[in-house]
Amino acid sequence: MNDRADTTGGPSPIGYRIARGTAIIVFMWGFWKLGGFVMLQVVNAFYGKGPILDAYTAVYRRVIYLLFYSSLLKVVQPAFMPLFAELRHRRGDRAAWEFASTVLNLLMALALGLCVAGFVFAREIVATLLPEFSAAQLDASAALLRWMAPGLLVASFSIVALAILTSYKNFTYPAAADAIQKLTWAAALVLMLGLFGSISAPRSAPTLVGGAFLVGCGAQSAVLLLGLRGHLKMYRPGFPAAAGTRLTVEVMWLAGALAFCFCSAQFLDLLASLPASHALHIGDRSRQFLLLTVVVVAASGYAGSLWLRARGRASAMARFAAMTAPLIVGVVFARYRNLSEGFFQSYLEPGRFGLAELARSVADLPTVLFGYALSVAMIPFLCDLAAQQRREELGALVGRTLRFMALFFVPLTLVALVLSEPVMRLLWDHRGTWSASDLAFGGMALGILVLQIPWLAFENVLMQSFFSLQDTVLPTAMGIIFSLLQALGLYVLIEVLDLGGWTAVVLFASVPIRVALKNVCLLLFLRRRLRLQRRGEVVPFAWRLAVLCAVTASAAWLSWVVTARVVPISCALPVVGGRAIVLFALVRCVHVFLPAAVAGVAFVAMAHGLGFEEFRLAAGWLSARLGRSRTASAGDGPARG
Repeated sequence: MNDRADTTGGPSPIGYRIARGTAIIVFMWGFWKLGGFVMLQVVNAFYGKGPILDAYTAVYRRVIYLLFYSSLLKVVQPAFMPLFAELRHRRGDRAAWEFASTVLNLLMALALGLCVAGFVFAREIVATLLPEFSAAQLDASAALLRWMAPGLLVASFSIVALAILTSYKNFTYPAAADAIQKLTWAAALVLMLGLFGSISAPRSAPTLVGGAFLVGCGAQSAVLLLGLRGHLKMYRPGFPAAAGTRLTVEVMWLAGALAFCFCSAQFLDLLASLPASHALHIGDRSRQFLLLTVVVVAASGYAGSLWLRARGRASAMARFAAMTAPLIVGVVFARYRNLSEGFFQSYLEPGRFGLAELARSVADLPTVLFGYALSVAMIPFLCDLAAQQRREELGALVGRTLRFMALFFVPLTLVALVLSEPVMRLLWDHRGTWSASDLAFGGMALGILVLQIPWLAFENVLMQSFFSLQDTVLPTAMGIIFSLLQALGLYVLIEVLDLGGWTAVVLFASVPIRVALKNVCLLLFLRRRLRLQRRGEVVPFAWRLAVLCAVTASAAWLSWVVTARVVPISCALPVVGGRAIVLFALVRCVHVFLPAAVAGVAFVAMAHGLGFEEFRLAAGWLSARLGRSRTASAGDGPARG
């Protein structure tokens, strides 16, 4: 098969292979997101809005997943995959697996240390990250973190396994492992709640949720080991690609960074203990925020020293260190921004931290399920094109992908904005127990956060494009700049200026603003290195997209207004009784799915009428896949008969 991208506008074999890989990942990740959705539903339904929901969303989403798993994934995968592929191509599987074994064993050692720290200092960690949590929220969060900490070992293994399998262009097992983890976690929790939930339910919640999480981690490991079964014989214990002296040096540097953090924490404690009238006195909340800043400085200093010590050296681990160093800095500042969001989100009224996380989970769904899946499927092909110096084809592929993203995600964003409040009611208010203020808060949070959807979709593609060119510095610098601007901006606006009732609006609005500005800059820089569009394509595509979005959003809004008047939610507010609950569920579904269906019909009609080439290609690919399925089914008929 000819793998050259078709830059004349026709479908390309690479494009179809990426689409096939994306379809596999989306299918499996659909079950992954379903498992996460079920987890939120179970916790929300069984424990309701309160400390348990706040603890679950804070510990899992903010600490385990965001602070550890997602951070390591963003550091390891972009640096690991190009080097692993290059070593396989030039020196064979043995050398590549010595490198992979060293990376895996180093990550497992790091995870073991963090696991111990998370267990011992659980309450201190939560209190630092979420300073305004109540005693009940802190107790539940600390207990849950102690249970979940061993899962960091599985997370480290899964990151390297995902990178290895993706390098072999095997997308099924990594995506299936993520799905199995979430579904097994949800199933184990439901089973435990059925068996033990009646015994002091709120008090036993961390044990049940954390224990079910470890069961899910075990299932995830089993799936990944199954996917790697043909390659495990090449795994080597120890650190075969790293010299012992270099490891000793890295341990000393890490110890120095930890010592700097400890001394800084003691100094901040001293300032906080000064009388309030003293010029150097700082409050507890400022102390916690400054402590986060100190950790960022220490991690960035270590990453800078790592880059200085590794640059120019030829060994695989030295090149890996040189590539990961800027990524570490970028991720540290990104997590500084994420932790700042959680930090100030803890200022909200009790119970609303969890409501905000429910809104975030919905807003993140499209880009995680489709945008990130597409970027994962693209990266090995982008790396191949970049390694073969096929820059024109690489630019054409990236440009077409960005147009696909704009065509589907911009209208989706506007429809989600229109239907934000009914979507929150449908997904989370199962019994009509949310107050009007809770529903308005959830709708407002979702309506603002969905504005990030198209920008995050673009970011996935743009970042992978830079990584395929082995450029980790520029995207990292952009991430640092805008993460720092958002974190410090939130501190000034919320802590210094004390906006009071506007805290939530400022907090949520900072997210799409930061993502939009960052990706505009990334796109401008990428256009200087790759030709993404043919001349004369941008303006016609933009005005047709504007017309498409206007019609689609208007259709959603008008149908929502009519539906709300004809079938008002007040006619179905439930009382005790199964029939009332069913009626309430039906009305909630009508309020979302009918306007969404009308908007979908308007989108398809307008996309076809305006002649979007991207829509034609997507429809053609889908039709071809369905045609093959029907042909295969017809061919199997006589054999079965």
